[in-house]
Amino acid sequence: MTTFHQQDQKVNTQMNVGNMIFHVYATPDVTSLVEKAIKSVQQSRYADALKLLDTILQADDSIADAFYYRALANLNGKRPKFATKSIADRIDPDLATAITLNSTQAHYYYLRALVKHDFYLGNGFTADIGDIQKLINQAARCPVDKPKCKELLQHTNAANSEVIAILLQRL
Repeated sequence: MTTFHQQDQKVNTQMNVGNMIFHVYATPDVTSLVEKAIKSVQQSRYADALKLLDTILQADDSIADAFYYRALANLNGKRPKFATKSIADRIDPDLATAITLNSTQAHYYYLRALVKHDFYLGNGFTADIGDIQKLINQAARCPVDKPKCKELLQHTNAANSEVIAILLQRL
């Protein structure tokens, strides 16, 4: 389904990527790049995804999924605990922005809670456990998109994390 807004030349488009549905409000060129970036993440081609996502966000910084998928791609298929601090410090603002742009996506909150818990707390950095709990509580108030949450699990490799255990209870 597509609707066109002539004033800003953006299109409200529903994309089906694999078994997931995405709604993107962007120019047709950016929408096509978003689809390619998501497919790259799904195929574990994280470097390709990051290049595409950087291009997307330079063109349009209002696409919450682009921030979320850039955070996910920055993990490079690894558990957050094994990321570098510079990577974790890039991921957190991306997830904060994704949440600001679209506060109804449980998987955004779960990934941010996972990074804060698994990387920051797990590696002895300062992290507020209250903030992590608040993210988990906010996620609990959102509907769970099971395919996207399963994708999060697949690309974070954090099976024995407390945050993942909470997410698994909702799947």
